[in-house]
Amino acid sequence: MDYRLIKTVETDAKGMPSQAGGINGGMVKRPAGYEGGGINYVNVESLEAAIDRAQKLGATVMKGKSPVPGMGWFAILTDPQANPFAIWQTDPKAK
Repeated sequence: MDYRLIKTVETDAKGMPSQAGGINGGMVKRPAGYEGGGINYVNVESLEAAIDRAQKLGATVMKGKSPVPGMGWFAILTDPQANPFAIWQTDPKAK
């Protein structure tokens, strides 16, 4: 999968925002079944724990745990009202 980062703020060598409140973005191929526009990401400490908790609260997984090599992991879900959101776990060892 081809990942292209859109830098909207100054970043460090790992592509992470170097100032508080900084937001970065990326462009990836939409997962099957997703026809919406942009999607918001939430940083989490444990992707697996966040997926489990979200599902217990009624979320549905659209795209399960997926790597961004050398950067981290993400998953895309929908809430009970079908609003999409994504979660992100930083992990430089992701492959």
